[in-house]
Amino acid sequence: MIRSMLVIALALFAGVANAQEAAAAAAVKVDIAAHDIDKDGALSKEEIAAIKDEKAMAAVVALDADKDGSVSKTEAAPAPAAK
Repeated sequence: MIRSMLVIALALFAGVANAQEAAAAAAVKVDIAAHDIDKDGALSKEEIAAIKDEKAMAAVVALDADKDGSVSKTEAAPAPAAK
């Protein structure tokens, strides 16, 4: 928990434009495909509600940048590697 908070704080001080990106980077990696029941590359509200693991749920919620309750293909795409 402290490590996640430190990562977020450092990312914000480093100029991360979006705190949500920092939270997603600090969150547990989640296998989107494992929860994508209809295999469309995104997670609907229903697919997210079916996630039982709390860490996976937190990671998915962190990916929902527009806070609409679902994770689009764009939101689910891996972030580009830092240079």
